[in-house]
Amino acid sequence: MKFSRTYLFSRSRDTRFLLRAALAIGAISVGVALLISLFSVKAGSSPLHPFTTDLFSDSVDSISQDWNVEQWAHEIRAEAGNGDNENPHESLDEPDGPKTPGIGLPLGKDESEELDGSLEDILDRLSKSSLPDSELSLLRDLAKGLMGDETVSAVAVSHLQETSGGVSAPRFAAEFLGDVRSRMHDWNGAIEAFQQEVDRFPDEADRALHRLMQLLRQESRTEELKELQSRDDLKGHFSLHDQFRQAISERDYLKLLVLSIQGDLQFHDPWLVLLSLFAAAIWFTIITQFSGAWRKKGGLYLIAIVLGYFSATATIYVHTLQENFLNFTHNPNDSILDQLIYCIAGIGLREEFLKLLLFVPLVPFLAKRDHEIDALICAGLVGLGFAFNENTGYIFRGGGEFGTWGRFLTANFFHIALTGVAGLSLVRCWRWPERQWDNFLYDFLIVVAAHGAYDALLMIPALMEYGIIYIIIFALIAYLFLDQATHLMRPQSSMTISPLAVFVLGSALLMGVVLCYACWAVPFAQALGAYLSGLGGMIAIIFVFINRLRSL
Repeated sequence: MKFSRTYLFSRSRDTRFLLRAALAIGAISVGVALLISLFSVKAGSSPLHPFTTDLFSDSVDSISQDWNVEQWAHEIRAEAGNGDNENPHESLDEPDGPKTPGIGLPLGKDESEELDGSLEDILDRLSKSSLPDSELSLLRDLAKGLMGDETVSAVAVSHLQETSGGVSAPRFAAEFLGDVRSRMHDWNGAIEAFQQEVDRFPDEADRALHRLMQLLRQESRTEELKELQSRDDLKGHFSLHDQFRQAISERDYLKLLVLSIQGDLQFHDPWLVLLSLFAAAIWFTIITQFSGAWRKKGGLYLIAIVLGYFSATATIYVHTLQENFLNFTHNPNDSILDQLIYCIAGIGLREEFLKLLLFVPLVPFLAKRDHEIDALICAGLVGLGFAFNENTGYIFRGGGEFGTWGRFLTANFFHIALTGVAGLSLVRCWRWPERQWDNFLYDFLIVVAAHGAYDALLMIPALMEYGIIYIIIFALIAYLFLDQATHLMRPQSSMTISPLAVFVLGSALLMGVVLCYACWAVPFAQALGAYLSGLGGMIAIIFVFINRLRSL
C-alpha cells in the first residue's frame, strides 16, 4: 500500500518533499486568498470581527461606507486616541499584556492640535458613508468634539446638547455628548449625559452604562452606583468587566474568582478562537509524537490541557489580587531594576507557579508510570492549555488573525517548554524527594528567571533595543525541552510522521488559513503584505525548531 506506515515515515523525513509541499500550500493559499478578496462580502457583513480592519488602516476607506453608527464611533474614538474599549472584559483576559488606554482619556492641547489632519480625514470619509443624515450629523459632532480644538469642540458640544435635550432625542446623542465632556474633564457633565442615555435606552445603551459606572467609581459616587446596580430594567446589561470592578471595590474574593472563571468561558469571536485552537492542535500533534500510543492516553492529555486552560484563569485571579490589593503592578516609568523584579517575581513566578499548581493533580499518577516522557508531555500540555487561553484574549484585542501566527511560534511553545521542564522535575521530586528536591528547585528557578527575562526584554522600554536577546532565551528553553523529549522518547520507529513534517506543513497551512481569513475583510495586497512580513519576521524562530526536529 502506497500510504503505508513505512511510506509515511520516509516521506515525512524527506526535507525536499516537505519544502515543496510547504511551497505548494503557500501558493494554493495565496490563490484562494485572492479569490476570497475578489468575491468576499465587505467587513460590515463578513463573518469576521467588524473591527479586524483596524490593523490595516489603508484599507478602511474602501469598506467603511457600509459601517453602522457603532462601528464609525469606534473608529472615531480610536483615531482620537481615546482607545474605546469594545471588549469590556480586558482586565479579566490580559493580566500581563499591554493595556489599551481607557475610554474617555482626555487629550492635551498639543495632541488635539496634531489631530487636525485626522479630523479632516474622518469627516471626508464620513461624507462617503451611506448612513442617514441625522446619524452622520451626530458622528461629525463626535469627531469634532474628540479631535478638534477648543472652539470646534465647544460648537460640537452645543450641537450635541441641543440634540440630546429634546423629548424625542435620538439614540447616541447623549452618549456622544458624554464622550466629548469626558475629553474635556467635565466628569459631572459626562456622568449626566451617560445617565441620560441609559435612562432613555436601557436595553440598548450598554456602552453608555459601562462608561457611567466607570465615572461613578472614578468620582467615588458610591450611592449613585448602588442605585444604578439595583435598577430592575438594567439587570443583565452590566458587563462582566463592571461586575468585576464592583467585586474588587467590595473585596468580594469569591465573586472575583467566579467572575474570572465566567470570563474565561466566554468567547467573543469564535473565528479567532478556532484559529487559536488550530494552532494549539499543531503543537499537540508534534509533542505527543514523542510519547507514542497517544490514542491510549487521549483522556490524560485532555485533562492536562483543561488544567492548563484554567491555570490561566487562576493567573488572572491572582494578578487581580496582587494589582488591586497589594499594588504590585508594572510601571514603565519605574527604574529598570524595579521593572525587572516585577517581570521575574510577578509575571514569571506567578505564571509558572500556578501552571505547576494545576499540574499537581496529575503528578502522583505520572510518578507511578514507567516512562518519564509521559510526565514531560503532560506538563507541556498544561503549558499549551495555558497558552491557548491566553491567546484567545491577546488575538481578539490587538493581534488580530495574524497574531495567531506569531504566538503559534513563540508563546505557544514557550509555555509548553517552560511547564514541561519544570513539570518533569516536579514528578522526579515526587518520586525521589530526598535526592531530587534541589534539582527541582534549580529547574523551577531557571524557568521563572527565563520567563521573567523574556518578558522584560519585550516590556521594559530601556531594554527593548536589546529585544533580539529574547530569541536566545527562547532557543535555550526550546532546546532544553526538545533535548529531554528526544532523550526520553519511545523508540523513534514508533513515530509514523516526523514532528518536523507536522511543524513545516502545519505552519504552512496555518499561515494559509490566516491569510484567507484576513482576505474576507481587507484587500488582498494588504493581507499578503502582512503575511509575508509575519513570515519574514519569524525566520530565526523557525530555524530553532527545524534545527532540533530535523533529526527525528
